[in-house]
Amino acid sequence: MVDVDELSELVRAAEGPLAGRLRLGVIPTVAPYLLPQIISTLHGRMPTLEIEPRETVTQTLITDLLDSRLDAAIVALPISEPALQEFALFEEDFILVRPKSEADRPIPSPTSLREKRLLLLEEGHCFREQALSFCEMPQSNPRYLMEGSSLSTLVKL
Repeated sequence: MVDVDELSELVRAAEGPLAGRLRLGVIPTVAPYLLPQIISTLHGRMPTLEIEPRETVTQTLITDLLDSRLDAAIVALPISEPALQEFALFEEDFILVRPKSEADRPIPSPTSLREKRLLLLEEGHCFREQALSFCEMPQSNPRYLMEGSSLSTLVKL
């Protein structure tokens, strides 16, 4: 049986393409960089679309998608959830940032990176897990200078 909210959405959808409500989840590491542009662009092109953004970590977004609390989400790939369809919006390279005093030195090996104190996102952030995996570091107990919840803070440090 269709409830009143679903009927309301169907009526609004009949007004034209992408009318109604779009519940969009975004991971915190990219939300401040993407959400303002996404909201502005969609509002300009589809003024009848009601965008409801949600910013949280990947696992929560996946759960919300599976439970139909979100319509779409922007996450770091791969997520490998068989019930969901995923596709890449863009790609970015991992970049090693280090003090200027080390600029002329060779790129450290994964082994030597294990000895360094790192700036990392806190547990639960997929970029943390990807960075540790890329550097061949254990997920548990890496040496870190700071754990943060904001990529912006880490970038400025």
